[in-house]
Amino acid sequence: MRSCGAVLAGCDLILIGHGYDLAEAAMDALEHAYGSGELTEERLGESVRRILRLKIRHGLRDAPAGPVDVEELNEKAMRLLETEH
Repeated sequence: MRSCGAVLAGCDLILIGHGYDLAEAAMDALEHAYGSGELTEERLGESVRRILRLKIRHGLRDAPAGPVDVEELNEKAMRLLETEH
């Protein structure tokens, strides 16, 4: 099963829904890719560094985020999208 294609293509995070069995299959595929050398420790390290840089930049910690103000989040996203054009 090629469930790790997104990671091999450069994605740092993947979202898996629609059941625990699919998440488990994806983890198995990632472990197989790592064990076979297709997914290297260097590649994993690159992802970890990018994720940690983003967390630091946005002040994120490994604590529960608490309730989310969806309206505020949507407004912020819209402002960011407007500044990109």
